[in-house]
Amino acid sequence: MFGWYPIQYTTKSWLNLKSSPGFGAWAVLILNDAKAVRKKYVFEVSTSEGAGASFYLSASDHFTMSIKDVRGDVYPLEAETSFDGIPMHEPIIVGGEVGIREQDTLMTIYVGESEIGRRILPFRIDLGSRNWARGGATIGADSKGENCGAFVLSDLLLFNSALDTPTRFKLVEFLHNKNGGRTGPNRGRLVRALFNAMILWRQTRGKPVE
Repeated sequence: MFGWYPIQYTTKSWLNLKSSPGFGAWAVLILNDAKAVRKKYVFEVSTSEGAGASFYLSASDHFTMSIKDVRGDVYPLEAETSFDGIPMHEPIIVGGEVGIREQDTLMTIYVGESEIGRRILPFRIDLGSRNWARGGATIGADSKGENCGAFVLSDLLLFNSALDTPTRFKLVEFLHNKNGGRTGPNRGRLVRALFNAMILWRQTRGKPVE
């Protein structure tokens, strides 16, 4: 059950060194299939201005992070539920982040420290105050108490920004250790080592370290 997850990484994610205002949610959970052809929610939160965010399994059982701006426009990002995507029936650390950058908006899904889904909106979305859960928060269903999901949840953390890479690494390690190492071996160790090597190369501009 607590098996090794294959290393996956996207080089572009290493360049997200600065945090960006927006949304972030990190959860330690075991996803199960509710055997229903409908959305199956992990959580849904909202702000007082009407912006919202949620994690759920779609009717096709794709793991989905959805973000809604203050005007009611909804932007989903899906990831496959599979051994190479979001594993089912075993403990995992899942993160979803939305970063509002200078000219666009970056949506990302992670399993541990590995990026498995990405969507770039060619514009900045308006999420208002980003005071998540101020307008309401529901775990295990949508905001109406419907479309319940089947899962085991041990941790859920919400942020009003997309984390920078070093902070994200530290958070995943903290959650992994907090849960007794039961989220599978820390497959991000290789990613972290490569990330540190890239930073060192940047600092030395490719010159040998004396």
